[in-house]
Amino acid sequence: LVWEYYPGQGLQLQVLGTFGKADGLYTAGRSQYPAMEQLLSEMIPLASRRGGGLTWEYLFSFDGGAPPWTSAMSQATGLEALTRAYKATGDRGYLRTASRALAIFKKRPPVGVAVPTAHGIRFLQYTFAPSVSIINAFLQTLIGLHDYAQVSHNATARTLFAKGNAEAIAEVPQFNTGAWSLYQPGVEDDLSYHELVTGFLQQLCRMTRQRVYCTTARAFVADEKTPPTLADLTPTAKPRSSFALRFRLSKISHVGIVITGGAGTVFSTSATLGYGVRYFTVPGLKAGTYSVRLAATDLAGNFARIKGTLTVAK
Repeated sequence: LVWEYYPGQGLQLQVLGTFGKADGLYTAGRSQYPAMEQLLSEMIPLASRRGGGLTWEYLFSFDGGAPPWTSAMSQATGLEALTRAYKATGDRGYLRTASRALAIFKKRPPVGVAVPTAHGIRFLQYTFAPSVSIINAFLQTLIGLHDYAQVSHNATARTLFAKGNAEAIAEVPQFNTGAWSLYQPGVEDDLSYHELVTGFLQQLCRMTRQRVYCTTARAFVADEKTPPTLADLTPTAKPRSSFALRFRLSKISHVGIVITGGAGTVFSTSATLGYGVRYFTVPGLKAGTYSVRLAATDLAGNFARIKGTLTVAK
């Protein structure tokens, strides 16, 4: 089993980590199958009864949620691990356990992880946060449901996948800024999550041949090699008063600014900033003309810079 330390709450069972480890043991090959079976023999009995089925719950507080809570992502990774265990051993008991673990995908929060939509169903990362949409968790949920449905031919799993897939097809474009991926609406991924969601999209592209998965995956791969873009939005300022030097940034980057005048550098700083219109607060300058240099390095190491002119006058 995989355990994780949470400050103030001690060592806690990491459900996603444990099922992810089981998946990894299957991928490692036949020599690791016994270790996978041993892990699942310890994990399966730890399931709780929730929503009329089996659920592996988290028993600690997290991000404002009180225990016990669960996650579509961890539960679907469990489906994937159980499906792989069946493929490795031929033991249909794993598939029967997985069938009992479908219940929360049919229940609304806070018991389950299903939020009905106009297109189908959105599956939630956290039962305690029905308004939070995390795209990588949603996509991994679909992958787990799909794997189990394909092997077991379970009609409920097929229906759940179809409804979730319809919703994801509608949602995925909203998580593409045109330059980087979003973790949730308005919040960009860090590099590891960008790579993770790209991999999930590639898997779903192969599984479903849906255009939106394929094109978005290709766009995200390209984003890792495309420099950020910058545009200076503040050509003028009033003298001796601090002001916001605004600029537009295409994707999350570490941005530096240097302002120089006749006496040399009069202002410089840097910060990691997200996409959109951002600014640095510049202290009051004397009247005159200044050179402004902005440079940005994105999370994948791509670099860009621009140079402009700032006129300070009454």
